[in-house]
Amino acid sequence: MKKIIAVICLFLLAACSSGKPMTLESFNDVSLGISTDELKQQCGSPIEIKHHGLEDEYIYVERITMGGCRVVENYYSFFIQDNKVTRKSIRTQKPPTFNLIYTEDPNNPCL
Repeated sequence: MKKIIAVICLFLLAACSSGKPMTLESFNDVSLGISTDELKQQCGSPIEIKHHGLEDEYIYVERITMGGCRVVENYYSFFIQDNKVTRKSIRTQKPPTFNLIYTEDPNNPCL
């Protein structure tokens, strides 16, 4: 019975994984003009898809941590028209520092 539960848990974990993590290198490896199927094969499924009229935006996120704390998030966007990548962009976001003053633990490694 324990083996069956372990196999089911492993299967569920494998099903939840999104494939390769997006990095700057993999972002740069994506060529303009490739199809959405090629994009998904190369980079995995996007975290979010936004619709902007005739254009779709496929969004991938890279979270960079240091010492267990999130330092920065890179948002990689691929803009799709007619099932092809027409342009791409990067947006970097740092977590707000004001949240640190509300930390109860004085030994918080994120301080």
